[in-house]
Formats: sequence, structure tokens, C-alpha cells
Amino acid sequence: MDFFQSQEDARRRSRLLLLYFSLAIVGIILVLYAATTFIAGATPEDPRSHGRGPGASSGSVEIWNAGRFGVVSFFTLAIVLCGSGFKTLQLMRGGGAIARDLGGRPVDPATSDFDERQLLNIVTEMAIASGCPVPEVFVLEDESINAFAAGKTPGDAVIGVTRGCIRTLNRDELQGVIAHEFSHILNGDMRLNLRITSLLFGILLLALLGQILLRVGWFTGRSSGREGIGAGSALAIIGISLYVIGYIGVIFARIIKAALSRQREFLADASAVQFTRNPKGIGGALKKIGGVAEGSLLTSPKAEEASHMFFANGLASGFSSILASHPPLDVRIRKIDPNWDGVFPTVPIHQISQGWKPSTKGSPPPLPANIAPAALTSGLHGEAAILRGFEGPVHKEVEEAHLLHQTFPEEWLENLQHPGGAQAVVLALLIASDKSTKTDELRALKLGVDTTTGEEVKRLAGEFKNLHSGRKLALIDIAIPTLRRINPSEYERFRKLTETLIRCDGQVDLYEFALQKVLTRHLDPTFSGSPVPRLRQPTTTRQYSDDASILLSSMAGVGSPSPNQATEAFAHGAEALRNNPGIEATFLPASSCGLDQIDTALDHFNLASPKIKRGLLMACVKIAIIDGTMTNEEAELLRAIADTIGVPLPPLVQN
Repeated sequence: MDFFQSQEDARRRSRLLLLYFSLAIVGIILVLYAATTFIAGATPEDPRSHGRGPGASSGSVEIWNAGRFGVVSFFTLAIVLCGSGFKTLQLMRGGGAIARDLGGRPVDPATSDFDERQLLNIVTEMAIASGCPVPEVFVLEDESINAFAAGKTPGDAVIGVTRGCIRTLNRDELQGVIAHEFSHILNGDMRLNLRITSLLFGILLLALLGQILLRVGWFTGRSSGREGIGAGSALAIIGISLYVIGYIGVIFARIIKAALSRQREFLADASAVQFTRNPKGIGGALKKIGGVAEGSLLTSPKAEEASHMFFANGLASGFSSILASHPPLDVRIRKIDPNWDGVFPTVPIHQISQGWKPSTKGSPPPLPANIAPAALTSGLHGEAAILRGFEGPVHKEVEEAHLLHQTFPEEWLENLQHPGGAQAVVLALLIASDKSTKTDELRALKLGVDTTTGEEVKRLAGEFKNLHSGRKLALIDIAIPTLRRINPSEYERFRKLTETLIRCDGQVDLYEFALQKVLTRHLDPTFSGSPVPRLRQPTTTRQYSDDASILLSSMAGVGSPSPNQATEAFAHGAEALRNNPGIEATFLPASSCGLDQIDTALDHFNLASPKIKRGLLMACVKIAIIDGTMTNEEAELLRAIADTIGVPLPPLVQN
């Protein structure tokens, strides 16, 4: 899976969807105009106006009436756009709101339930391998096997799974399902899913309004006597027209939705195999869906609305293949396992996972016998390997994320499961190793936390002293879902504390900058109720050229000991921008590349197309790796750049 190409494909599909939607609206307007034209010609005229008897008709009507067409167009667009806008506002609450609407329950990070603990471990490891903050996890109390991913971006995504999924699947199969959902998170499917749901609701609203008008028209015609028949019939005809047209529009919209969804499911299946290098994982999960009595059926009344988000078809059978949101189960299995014999296994739905049982809360399962902790290496030892990281995690990165997760002491992980402990971990990661600065920071910390928390932060800071920044940022990613659970006033206090510690020494280094960007990007929208404010999107390549000059010059300056080497590294990276005609970077002195300028440049690139983002990151990688090594500072800046512009990047950890 190529992240950037997948993002471009998602944007293309979105434009195609909007085109189809626009054509559908034009068709609806034309049919409604024809219906109102018929009504205008058939409606009895008022005898007081024309001196004709009751029941008389005008007998003729204008085929084209600009005023009538304008009224029909206005009301049709108003209804559809209001419906779509209302649904968009609902869905913009985030993936958690969607999960709750489907009946999901958030999994407590401190859960002692074995199945939930295993699920959280798998999601955490996949997030670390992908370079994403760990998504919040929900469980739906259905005994079927299904899952979904929802949200607007990788930073606010949630993963939902059914109870049957975590009870029935073994670890490899559950990992395959989670990898499938992470594919949807990484390749831009979630935002497309939200758009599909919103547009579909706008058209459906026409049908619902038609039902109302039909009932009103029928009631008016029956209760108003002979003189009311004309008005009642007119309302009934408009109601029938809206009802029929609306549902025909919904059917065509579902056909479009199903066609787009089926192709994305094939891609996600293939990506899951790429991530895990284990076809038996996702293949086994699909086979078990065919073997359990409940299959993948969901009981939520809102399952139909979100059907295209699920791992497998969550609706009762009866839909034709053209309306099916997922490819047939046997077709998906044969693409993964061409030698499958076509027989689904018989699997008890209450088969409980066997193996390790927690003896203490939060304890992780032991390492598999065939993986030793000594195998933990970065795997990122060259330009090609780092660039491959932008294509989504492969088996090696997933395995290393598993090992990285296992190397974190149990005490750290238990801290990260509780809001107070997660805050202590983040604050400890900000405590400087320099003695004088550390003293000032601990003094400032005492003003914002109680004595117990202050001592815990001080103790953890000592343990984090020699920790690689890549591991530190991985701890931040694990802390994100727990930090989202604190109340707004507590978050405001925590946010001020982090800013105080960052600026305590009078300057902000790249690690502190990277950490602050991650926290701001992924936590502020949760507590402000709106996305982080962004600058206006650049309209010319000249603006991107200025921003690229700042970012590439900063990257060159970080990893080069002399101005000449910095200039050489910059020139090497600037070559990668030639794939974006019109963007020309110029080497700038350090005085022109402060953190404020870097921050503004990143906000601009966050709004850029995937193609432009690809060029920027390729240029940064080429600069960082020109001498054959990547320093902590280079890794920190690269991670900050990638995260801020919305590109997941696996942790750049080197031994």
C-alpha cells in the first residue's frame, strides 16, 4: 500500500462521488419540476378569479417556467444540503460518537479482561508500527464477527470490534482484522465514509419529506370535502414524487457507495496481509465468519447507515450483489488463499481465547517463543527503508512494534492506562537531563501538581533519562487515548504545565517542539470541540516554495556540523522537489528558520495535496540520511514534520 497514492485515490473517489451526487440532484430537480408542471396544468382554477365553475381546469400550462424551476431547485437543494449538513455536523463529533451510535462501549485501558487486554495490545502495536496515536477502542456486544474504523483523520480514529470477534478469533486472526482496519485509517477511507453517509442522508431526507406530504395530502383530501380535493391531490402528487424520486436516488447512491466500498475492501485485505505477512490471519477470520451462526450480522438499528464501514457485511442477507457493500465472502477468501477448499469451519461462538491469563492488572502476555527481545532493531537503516515506511507498516515494523511495546516496563504501561499516570509520564518526558534546567523544571512543576504526582514525575524522569526520542514519542502515542478521557479543566491545567516545562529554560528544542505538536494536534480538537485552527491554504506554488525552503534548510542545519555540509545536504534533498513543478527551495540561514517559521510552514503543508507532501518528505529523508546515519535531532524533526502534515511515520528507533 502506497500511503500517498491511496490518499490521492481517496481524493479522486471523493470527487467522483460528488460528481455522481450532483448529477443525481439535477435529475431529482428535473423530475420534480415535471411533477409540479403537471400539477399546475391539472389543478382546478379559482372561479372567483376567472369566472369558471368549480372543478374547471386551465387546460394548458407553460412547459418552461423559470420562476417555477427556480422555486423547485431552491427547495430541493435546501432540503438535500440541510440534511447532508446536519448529518455532517453529527459525524464531525468524531469516530467515538459514531461508535457509540452503533452501541459501542469504550474499552477501559486498565481493563483486566483477557480478550480486551489482548485487543488493546494488538491495536497499540499496530499504531506504533504505523506511526499513529493509539486509537480509542470500542466493543459492540454482538456475538457476530465484525469490526470497523471511524473518524476523520488517523489522529482521531477509533477502532470498534464485536464481542464475538475478540472471543472467537485467535491472536493472529484478530491482528489480521485490526490490520485491515488500520488500512482504512491510513489510506483515507474514513473521511470518504463520512462523506458518503452525509450525502446519502441528504437524498434520503427527500424521501422522508415525501412520506409526510403524502400523508398530509391524503388527510386533506379526505377531510376537506369536494372543494379541498385539488389541494390535497397536489400535496399527494408532490409527496409521491418526492417519495419515489428520493428512494430511487437512495438506491442509486447505495449502488455508488457499494461499488466504492467493495474496491476498498479488497485493498484493505491485501494491506492486512502486507502488514502482518500472515495470510492465515485475516483469511482465518473471514473463514470463521462463514462458520459461526451469527456470521457478521450486527443488531444496531444504525447498522445500515454505516454498513460500508464494517470489516464484513453487517446486514441481513437479501441485497443483490450490486447493492452489497462488501464483496462475497468466498471471493475475498480465495484472493487471500487460492487453495481454499470452500468449506467453512464450524466454530463455537463462545470459544474463549486460550493461553495466558492475567495474574495482575495490566500485565501483558509473554513474548512468543520464536521472538527474542534481542531482535529489536529499527529496520530503518537507509533511505529506501525509511521511504518504505510511508507505504504503511510491513511485517518487520509490526513485529518490531510488538517487541518495542514488550520492552516498556509493566509499570510504565500501567501508568499509561490511567489519566493521572499518563499525565505524569508526559510531564516526566519533558524533564531535562541538564541538572540546572531540571532543578528549575521540578520547581515549576511543584506549583501545578500535588506532592505525590511531583515525586512520581521526578522518579520517571530519571528512568527516561537515556531513552531514545523515538521510544519517548511512542510512549506519547500510547498516552493519547488515555489523555482524551480527562475533563476539560484538567486538560487545560495539564496543557499549561507542559508549556511551562517546555519554556522553562527559555528555549524550545526540536524534541520539545515535536512533542508539543503531537499533543496539540491530537488533543486540542477533543477539548475545544473543533479542529485546531489552520492557516489559509496556499494558492500558489511560490508560497509552498517559501515553506519548503524553511523546512529543508532546518533539516539540513540539524544534521550537518558545518555550513558547507548543510548546503550540500540541502541541495541533495531539493532534487526531490522537482516532481512538483513550480516548487523551488532556496537555502536559508538558521536565523530565518525559527520554530515559529517552521510551525507556520507545517500548517501550510498540512493543507497540501498528497503529491506535494510526498515530495517534501522525500526531500527531508534524503537530507537526513545523506551521511548514512540519522541523529536523534533529525529523527525528531522528521517525525514532527510527518505527524503535523498528517502522514503516519513509524518510530525511527536506532540501537
